[in-house]
Amino acid sequence: MPSHSKQHTWINRFVPGCGAALFLSAAMTMTAPAGMAQEWQAAYGRPNADERFVWVREAQGGGYLAVGNRDNVPFAYEQGIWAAGLTDNSGLAWNRRLHLRDATGADVYTFGTRIEESADGTYFVVCGEANQDTTTSQSIVVAAFDSALLTMRWADTMNGLYSTRADIRGTSIVQIPGTDEWLVAGRGRGFTGLRRRGYIYRFDALTGNVTSFFRYRDAALAEESIIEFLDIEAVDDGYLICGLTENYQTNDKDTLVLKLDPGLNVLWAKTYAIPDDRSEHARGMDICPNGDIVVTGNQNANLTNGDTYVMRLHPDGSLQWYYITPDITGTNSIEVSPEKSGESSVFPSRRRTGAGAQFAVLDHDATGASARWIRTYWSGYEWFGSALKTSDDVYFMVGETESFGPGMADGYAVRTNPCGATPLGCPAPENTLTLVPWEPIVTKVTIERHTGNPDWEDVTNLINLDEEPDERRCPCLCDVGLSGVWTCPGGGPATFTVTNATPFGPVALAYALSDGCYTITSGPRCVGLELAIAAPLAHALATADVDGIAVFNGNIPPMACGKLHLQAVDLNTCCPSNVLTVE
Repeated sequence: MPSHSKQHTWINRFVPGCGAALFLSAAMTMTAPAGMAQEWQAAYGRPNADERFVWVREAQGGGYLAVGNRDNVPFAYEQGIWAAGLTDNSGLAWNRRLHLRDATGADVYTFGTRIEESADGTYFVVCGEANQDTTTSQSIVVAAFDSALLTMRWADTMNGLYSTRADIRGTSIVQIPGTDEWLVAGRGRGFTGLRRRGYIYRFDALTGNVTSFFRYRDAALAEESIIEFLDIEAVDDGYLICGLTENYQTNDKDTLVLKLDPGLNVLWAKTYAIPDDRSEHARGMDICPNGDIVVTGNQNANLTNGDTYVMRLHPDGSLQWYYITPDITGTNSIEVSPEKSGESSVFPSRRRTGAGAQFAVLDHDATGASARWIRTYWSGYEWFGSALKTSDDVYFMVGETESFGPGMADGYAVRTNPCGATPLGCPAPENTLTLVPWEPIVTKVTIERHTGNPDWEDVTNLINLDEEPDERRCPCLCDVGLSGVWTCPGGGPATFTVTNATPFGPVALAYALSDGCYTITSGPRCVGLELAIAAPLAHALATADVDGIAVFNGNIPPMACGKLHLQAVDLNTCCPSNVLTVE
């Protein structure tokens, strides 16, 4: 360790009789990644373009894969699918705009809906939609990229039964387990008068060839049936899909969930309807570890317009519970994350009211749900399209912001601590989330499957890949790192190192008996800062050196192993570090 790092001072509080000896230790050496960003909010874009993210996934090699679209202002028809790689510390590792032109060289209006990485991590697939011309005609666009080289392997449009006039939209993709074949689910209609149907294409991700195509309709409504597939998930014995079904004559919309076998035959299908509400539809779905299904979407019950709902189903689609959340004005997706204390779901909102973007976490089991917290990020015209809980137990969301980026609208990403907090001074206040129990009408329905002839076109040579670096603005970034070496079990001497602190500035190191959500409520500095540990037992102070490094030395008794959680704070910037667990 640098010899010019100043000696720390121990300050004990909260627990009478506990001195500095109750500190810190690890028969193995434990080292956390130094300098890894813990929480931040960032905007990505260019002054002459509008960008937005709609979907995000954690990349196997670290960081995140995000997709959305970019408009080159003021040329609205130059909108392209925008894919990007984001790093843990808010960096823009790479970005590509897929700018599609037709055979005549005219721009095709495209936007991305999904990005997913292959199980082996060697490639990723992007799904989106494209307008074939200046009419409402649309088609599914799918492209595959090499994960290491970031080069496009191929790109196809998939148009369905009616060639280029099919008006097909791609909404979700999933890899068929154990293969390089994928499914893209969507919705669409034909210009011959056919109502919108649910569609599934099966394609080979190595070649781009479509191998089969199916469309689905409600047998009872026949030609008056409207079905839209909005999310597809793979399960052990097939696939689950959520979306909506609608009667064309009455405009009644109900949430639809159906189960398919591995051959894409319908095993069961059910609708979930609120009486006197004609606009329920699912937006996202995820699967619990025990096979239960969690679905979220939008509806207009007699509370407020655009309420969000969340429901949990048994694996056979039978209802466990259903809540309306009037505090959230619409949602886009939901993710289930297994945790030590049970299960939680995270879901973002579609909020464009000029009051920021919302993000909520629920704890739930088969008997019901409770709100852990809901937060509002920033305070302008923001919304989130997708959110997830990361492998290092923090939350990550993407969407759009109009508050602080280089353009009028920019890609928006937020990385929080385990409590959903971001750096002090970066808006993320906790709000109230109300869950109102409701009783939907559950109805079994018969969904017919019809086989079509795959209609696809290789458009690899019609896509331009723009690779210009984007300007990135990050108003709230904390990259203070905490690493350590200690011995457990048995206890003994320990050394903890803080990096990326303010040179020659004060640094605090706090410890507690568990993780948690602790807010500093008093003191000369950093009041209002939210830590990701429980109420600290004590803390130590040190002064960082010229390189922003502060070193803490202590001793950990055997009884502390497996219990202590540590977090450092730069007292100049009020930026917290990652949390270390002594075990």
